[in-house]
Amino acid sequence: MTHIQEWFRRLNALDESADDATQGAAFRVLATSALDIDGSIIRVEPTGRVAESFGSMPAQMSVLHLLDEGGPANVRRSQALATQLGAVITLALGRRVRVAADEIVARMDGADHVNFIPSGLNGRELNGPIEGNQKRLVETMLTRIAGLSDDDATPILAASELHYAATQLFDVDLHTAFTLLVAGLETLAGQFEAQPATWDTFNDAAHWDTVFERLGLDGAQAEAMREELLVDKHLRLRQRFATYTLRMLTPGFWRHAVRDFTPSYTFAAASSSFTGLREVKTPTPMEVIVPRDPAVLRRRLLACYDARSTFVHAGTKAMDADAPLLSRSGAPIRNNSPLEFTALRRIREWVLRQEIAQRSRPAVLPDCILGRA
Repeated sequence: MTHIQEWFRRLNALDESADDATQGAAFRVLATSALDIDGSIIRVEPTGRVAESFGSMPAQMSVLHLLDEGGPANVRRSQALATQLGAVITLALGRRVRVAADEIVARMDGADHVNFIPSGLNGRELNGPIEGNQKRLVETMLTRIAGLSDDDATPILAASELHYAATQLFDVDLHTAFTLLVAGLETLAGQFEAQPATWDTFNDAAHWDTVFERLGLDGAQAEAMREELLVDKHLRLRQRFATYTLRMLTPGFWRHAVRDFTPSYTFAAASSSFTGLREVKTPTPMEVIVPRDPAVLRRRLLACYDARSTFVHAGTKAMDADAPLLSRSGAPIRNNSPLEFTALRRIREWVLRQEIAQRSRPAVLPDCILGRA
């Protein structure tokens, strides 16, 4: 059942009239026009404000209000509902509508001013301050890209663009961003992983061997079935994805840690202001979010591939937005669950850097200098 269908059922069970209904969760909305919906099961009120983001047309800001259903607040449920409402409103109006579903409302007691604060737990490392010599870092990467052959540059830059898109979307649509990360690794594996799938690396080999034995297949018959299974295109792509990623994760990958940055705000009765990013004092060791055991990591990589497939083909969302809370708290994590977004992104970044470093030949940038007058 979808979040909207569950919402309808909850609203039908409420014992209160529309006149008595009170507002609950609220979310900011951007659209090509100010939205004004009143006297319905949702309320959308215009704010009179315009938001501009480079690369996009200016948009009118409104606020979407949901009904207060009573009982304890369920933030994740409200956010999932807001996402689906955004999809339905976009379809109904035939225009671009964006609901900031990952925000939460913070308000000082007695204050009229409402603060909308990002609540996302995934990918916050990406929001950290830029460190190091920017010119040197960018020129080094451009020089390495210049040293790639045409055959290598095409898949590497295609994967880089998918990585770039994922970094733009992770705090808007986590599941799509995660799917783009998987797609980028698929792109690299398709070009650089020539090793065919073997029965020893097939994750379900033990299961099928048991099935063959139960069916009474002799050695030749069982081997023929194994060959047929390994020929299956989807299975072959799935296994190649995991095999390639494991091969590229050298021990140096686990020597890095994951940093986390949280936003800081000051609140007053009439306003609020963003004061900067605060780094969590103790970085998270990489092995906390990416297991070192190859067998366990392989299962979780395959789960990432499956999460991508079910999202693309069935719309099923297998990602847990609260996964960072579980991993950082030391809670047990199932060995067949997908990796969290940050884990897969760090893997993807490492693999891209490794491929570029290994395949690039000495090169120089064009002899052009663009400087300040």
